[in-house]
Amino acid sequence: MKTLEKLEVDFKEVSFLCKCGEENKKVILVINGYGFDDVKCKNCGRRAIVEYDNKVISVKS
Repeated sequence: MKTLEKLEVDFKEVSFLCKCGEENKKVILVINGYGFDDVKCKNCGRRAIVEYDNKVISVKS
């Protein structure tokens, strides 16, 4: 069994634009430089997945 000795856990606030043009902000849990969360736009209700990977934010809807 492999033991993970160093674990970096952090919370990051990311902001992104929805397809409707509304700016949304979300705090996501980031472990070892990677994190993701499901977000629902407050304006249009569209759902998107926000992914944080080593300071690069991508939005998939």
